[in-house]
Amino acid sequence: GQLRDFLYVDDLVEAVRILPDCEATAGEVLNVASGAPVSIRAMIESVQRLVGSGTPAFGEVPYRPGENMELYANTALAKKLLGWEARTGLDEGLKRTIEYYRERLEQ
Repeated sequence: GQLRDFLYVDDLVEAVRILPDCEATAGEVLNVASGAPVSIRAMIESVQRLVGSGTPAFGEVPYRPGENMELYANTALAKKLLGWEARTGLDEGLKRTIEYYRERLEQ
């Protein structure tokens, strides 16, 4: 199956917040990501488990010709130059995101 790299928004904000103060990053290209490959299936199953409903239709839509099956980042340079790495795991990030939207839907 497909592998992707998911990053919780607060982790991204933290990286962007510290970036301007780090002279060592001038001219460098940094990957700000979790660096952890996660299958699309596992992510969807986590959402389903956390939401408590839904029936995923895996395999209903075929992959496109030439579709990239693995997209995840090497974050070693961000860790080395910024001292930054993602702190929020997939499940925790999904829990916070689901909670955020539930609160807004109740308003």
